[in-house]
Amino acid sequence: MNNRFNLAKKLMNKKIETISAPWMDEQLVRLGNYSQIVISDEAGMYYARQYNGAVIKVYNGRANVPPIFDLHIRIGRDKSSPDLWQIIRVQQDYTTPAEQGMIAHHHKQHEFNQPDMVYIDRRQILQLNVLVYDADDFIVTVFGAVIRTLAGPVLVASQNVDLSAHVPTTGALYVNIVADSTGTLTVVAGTPFASKLSASLADIPVPDADKHWLAFIILYEGQTELSNLDIGIPYSFFAGGNSVVSWGNIVGDILEQTDLQTVLQIVGRPLMEDGVTFPPVPLTNEDGTDWMYDD
Repeated sequence: MNNRFNLAKKLMNKKIETISAPWMDEQLVRLGNYSQIVISDEAGMYYARQYNGAVIKVYNGRANVPPIFDLHIRIGRDKSSPDLWQIIRVQQDYTTPAEQGMIAHHHKQHEFNQPDMVYIDRRQILQLNVLVYDADDFIVTVFGAVIRTLAGPVLVASQNVDLSAHVPTTGALYVNIVADSTGTLTVVAGTPFASKLSASLADIPVPDADKHWLAFIILYEGQTELSNLDIGIPYSFFAGGNSVVSWGNIVGDILEQTDLQTVLQIVGRPLMEDGVTFPPVPLTNEDGTDWMYDD
């Protein structure tokens, strides 16, 4: 009698477990086959090693774990798809897990012209960036790099720059952070103007032609702390010159700049020559004729 009762109890418990549990046949496995290959030839499927030595394929759909060889994971069969092994979660081996985001590698979808493309701001690039170090004391950090100057390549060392002495008591102004031909930094203050609300590009001081322009920062009356949003980074593609995009100090006709011509040829852009329209798409003058280069 007792045996029948115990058997019925086990069957009932099994039935309850089957009805209530979302997963069947849960077990722990290690990712990868014996050749240390994790990603299989089937989309979304990883190789995994069971503890009995068998290599199986598991679906990486819900858990979305990275393809790391030997990663300890828990798998099971969903009741709606009992023939498919699926990854449930990462099984941490230690009470304090390693600092690694357990998410599948997916950089492709963030690359150029992909569905989830990431738009990179210039201030996310560390080299020659300027960011707030101490907001209350108006101190910024300049992250160093090698720059091209008229005297040749020099190193701008990473360093902190104190701007507190330039904060105006009335109105507003811009300050530039520039590097000279030795890599030494200087803070150059512009002409004060009425207020932050009236700021314009014309209020930014023009850097000297022999300086490398790293940043322009707005400071204003009543400013209690400095923000990264107060800092602008010019988009200099070549070092030297006082233009945002410049090529040293160009003297004479553009056709005399042999180094500039070489670079333009490398990147596949046509050079301006007598009688040749530049750029390739014709530009129209006010009188309706095509603009042509003429020396």
